Amino acid sequence: VFTLLDWLEEGHTLNETVSSSNNMTFDQTDFTDSCSDNGLAGSGTFTLSNSVNWGYSSMTVEQATVRSVNTAYMSMAKELDLCNIESTATSMGVTRADGTALDMNLSDVYGSGQVNTSPLTMASAFATIANNGVYCEETPFDSVVNSLTGKEYDVGGTNCKQVLTSDVTSAATVALEATLAADTGVTASG
Repeated sequence: VFTLLDWLEEGHTLNETVSSSNNMTFDQTDFTDSCSDNGLAGSGTFTLSNSVNWGYSSMTVEQATVRSVNTAYMSMAKELDLCNIESTATSMGVTRADGTALDMNLSDVYGSGQVNTSPLTMASAFATIANNGVYCEETPFDSVVNSLTGKEYDVGGTNCKQVLTSDVTSAATVALEATLAADTGVTASG
């Protein structure tokens, strides 16, 4: 989802077409990562396949989202900066489960990376989309009250900030709702 959000933030649309062949070989030097020392995602090549052969050499980003097409998302990432995808996730509160910063890898683009995050962190990130791009830090408690004295303790306020535009979140919502309406979402939710 962070690749999709960065795609939209960079001015791309859901209707743009990207390469989506079932088996694609990618050269890591074709990917930009301005967070790395040399500005590249790595060296060497890798081959990526989709779990289902959709039979299309290209498709729209919305179709790729609905069908969860790995190669299409990797094609999108080639047009972006991995550092910006990471920044998008970070702005939505995503960290590793131990609280340390993310370290974006190509496998994170299609959801096969080794980033361990908490379910609460991911729920807050997705809530940012539903909240028109406003991220609110997770607050585990609404209030704390001493049951003997009735005294209420301050647990701090909700810290919220605008991290995405409502145009970006509206477009992402269109694609994500279409995913839930399609077989992909039904299978994933079952």
